Amino acid sequence: MQIFKNMDNFKKKKLKKRVRNIAILLVILVVIILMLVKGNSSKQPTTKLNIEELKRRTITNSISASGTIKAENSKTITSSSVGLKVESINVKEGDEVSKGDLICTFDTTDLQRRLREAEANLKKTKAEINSTISDANNNRDEQIQNLQTQLDNAKKANDEANKNLENAKNEKSKADKELEEYIKTYEEAKQKYDEVKSKNDEKSKTVELAQNEYDAEKLKPEAEQDKNKLKELETKLQQAKSELATSKNELIKAEAEFKPVETKYNLLQNSVNEKNTRAATAQATVDTTKTTYDNLNTAMQNLKRTTSNNSNIATSSTAIQQAEIDTLKEQINNAKVTSPANGTITSINVKEGDTYLGSVIAKVEGVQSFIVEAEIDEYDIPDIKVGQDVKIKTDATREAELEGVVTYVATAATENTSSIGNIAGLTTSSIIGGSNGATFKIQVAISTQNDRLRIGMTARISIITENKENVWAVPYDAIQEKEDGTKFVERLLEQDEEEKKQEEIKKQEIVITTGIEGNYYEEIISDELNEGMKIIIPERQSDSSIQQIIESMGAGAGI
Repeated sequence: MQIFKNMDNFKKKKLKKRVRNIAILLVILVVIILMLVKGNSSKQPTTKLNIEELKRRTITNSISASGTIKAENSKTITSSSVGLKVESINVKEGDEVSKGDLICTFDTTDLQRRLREAEANLKKTKAEINSTISDANNNRDEQIQNLQTQLDNAKKANDEANKNLENAKNEKSKADKELEEYIKTYEEAKQKYDEVKSKNDEKSKTVELAQNEYDAEKLKPEAEQDKNKLKELETKLQQAKSELATSKNELIKAEAEFKPVETKYNLLQNSVNEKNTRAATAQATVDTTKTTYDNLNTAMQNLKRTTSNNSNIATSSTAIQQAEIDTLKEQINNAKVTSPANGTITSINVKEGDTYLGSVIAKVEGVQSFIVEAEIDEYDIPDIKVGQDVKIKTDATREAELEGVVTYVATAATENTSSIGNIAGLTTSSIIGGSNGATFKIQVAISTQNDRLRIGMTARISIITENKENVWAVPYDAIQEKEDGTKFVERLLEQDEEEKKQEEIKKQEIVITTGIEGNYYEEIISDELNEGMKIIIPERQSDSSIQQIIESMGAGAGI
């Protein structure tokens, strides 16, 4: 039976190879026909322009590779807060922890003091710079550049503040909605409880009145007592007490039902109050950052209208001071060390009062999280850093795009490697015809949970090395270059006609500089660019031979 299976597999493979060869021959035939058609039509007197409307886009640079899914059973916990004293240890060996649980904290007293001093020094320096700007009379261009940097930072701060405000408003809206939806439940429960309590209060008063009537009759001299009436009053009193006892049981039950509702209502009310406060704080931050941006923008406009050159502004000191502030803030934020995953604390290597020197703080076992392990070519490895975002796809998860982050980048090449993370067994070196180069191991933690993942599967990864938003971008072919290296794009001046003789096309050259490159678009920079501008994409002359086409398709081994 196994022999027959092997024969079937061999026949299937042979059939697939034949189908692939036929497909390649068909593609070559189509290419030849297209080339002949193109040659016959090249004498047309008119030119069909390829036009791209200029837009702002987001361009992403990435490095692609493939790797193998593996399981990570443990994680070591470290911190960048080197040199700080351990203030508290919040777990002990054997503790079960969840991702985000506090492991330990560092003493930030000295950092907080240094941060206050640095912020005060920065404020003083900025005041001195502003004074210098008002008195300066030269180096206007450098002033504009420095002020533009501050303006960009202010805009980023304002954008971030607006994003936080939007999140705060959404949270507030959600809390308001939850409270509004729960009010009816609360009011119904409270009404029911109040009714039972009111009934119980009435029963208590009834017992009190019955007791008073009975006591009044009982206290009369025996000769004056009406025995029948006393007996009736006693019966009435016992009945009232019985009804009160029943009412008290109902009240206890009603209170047990109402208290959780009341507690949840109070929590929702507190949440609404907290979200209102957060939204108000976010709004105040937006107002502050917008004022800063508007003031800087006004200063920029005034500076551009100045006809005389201004004196040089030494802003390097503010950049250094701001970097120091950012570093201190980051150290303060990192002073609380949390668990990177669910698991069990198996070792703690620091104690309170220690000065942390960068060693392993603790170890978490039983993580069982998935990672992708891949080999990266030496050409790309310098661009890959720990913490970069990664997009992940596998055949098992179909079209789902999983999220990940680079957690490890090897500093030394993998020994005895002959291929990098590959697709269909092809390495970068083999594709371009060169020799096999060194490769370096990386690991990517998979953040997205998916129950279709299995150990040993192949994963395709795209590591995001650079991302730039809201930039002018055009296809690569739209960018042209002169002999002196000047880059430019051509703008179509007549936008009402699509077909004209080549010599009749009216166009304008716009000198540009280029920025980040994506898979199809490239950033261009110029003060002459505007939204909707029609950019001409010139035709590229192709001199590819049939053999080159075949080789580019990778068909050399299939025919």
